[in-house]
Amino acid sequence: MVDGITSAWSLAKEKVSELGNGIKSWFAEKLGIHSPSRVFMGYGENTVDGLVIGIAKSAIKASSAALGLGQAMQDAMPTKLETPHIKVNKAKVNTQTADQATAALTQEYLAPLHQAGNRATQEGVVVHFNPTIHVNSASGQGIVEQVQQGLQMSLREFEQLINRVVDQKMRRAY
Repeated sequence: MVDGITSAWSLAKEKVSELGNGIKSWFAEKLGIHSPSRVFMGYGENTVDGLVIGIAKSAIKASSAALGLGQAMQDAMPTKLETPHIKVNKAKVNTQTADQATAALTQEYLAPLHQAGNRATQEGVVVHFNPTIHVNSASGQGIVEQVQQGLQMSLREFEQLINRVVDQKMRRAY
């Protein structure tokens, strides 16, 4: 039994090899190719051409499916959306009396704010910058490098602080 399986396996391998050689020879003859690398280059070109054709055919199907989905969604949407009715109690207000009553209060509250704003623009901005640098003598890094690194980090923090102050000042300017 083992001898039968072994001989059948050998025969199958031989037939597959013959088939491969036959395909190679046929392609080489039809395409005028004499080197194996050109044969495989031809296989590759044919494979890519087949892939392009397959994608082109499928792209049309995919496009049609997407258009169909879009149309189905459009058809499912209502043509008119109605706004809900909300009951609101309507109060009558005499706006002239309300304006007169609040005018005095408005002036009373706004005057100090205007004065403070004017003082701030006249006085300018004062920023205190005090970097603290911790030097670790146990690290392998030199003291000068640690101080420079600390100052560079502090410089970035200082720039961020200045940007925040300027942004706040601009917001208050309105």
